[in-house]
Amino acid sequence: MWVLDLTLLGLVLWTGSLVRDRWYESQGREQTLLRQMVPKPPLPVIPALGTLSPATPATYIQVAQQLLFSRDRNPNVILDPPPPPPPPKPMPPLPLAYGVMDLGTGPTIILVDKPGGQHRGYRIGVRDGDPGDRGLGDERCGRSRGNGGSDWSRTAGRGCR
Repeated sequence: MWVLDLTLLGLVLWTGSLVRDRWYESQGREQTLLRQMVPKPPLPVIPALGTLSPATPATYIQVAQQLLFSRDRNPNVILDPPPPPPPPKPMPPLPLAYGVMDLGTGPTIILVDKPGGQHRGYRIGVRDGDPGDRGLGDERCGRSRGNGGSDWSRTAGRGCR
């Protein structure tokens, strides 16, 4: 057994000396690389600057006009849009028609001017007491707007037959 121990001890010493030799070699290579001088690259040639003209405000007009977020630098005046037109007058309430009946003397329509008002019958060609009213007749007769009183055909019926 002691022969095996001596053999293993010799093998460990021999492996250790190989590792030490390789380590020394690598240290030598590292030192030679670190001691080398790297040549400096030549400096680039910079051309001389030309003569510059003095700055004038007129040369910056394009920059001033294209500056974002500044309305006062734009030479084009931005006008406010015109106000919207007023809304049209609302249409007056339409009369409520309860029906049309014909008892042999011509058709009669029963209307109410306003909700809750009194029922009233209108017939074709019959005057209702208004001197300008000629009754209901053709399609030109009908509701008029803006007369202040009754909006139905008694006032709009002028010229109706």
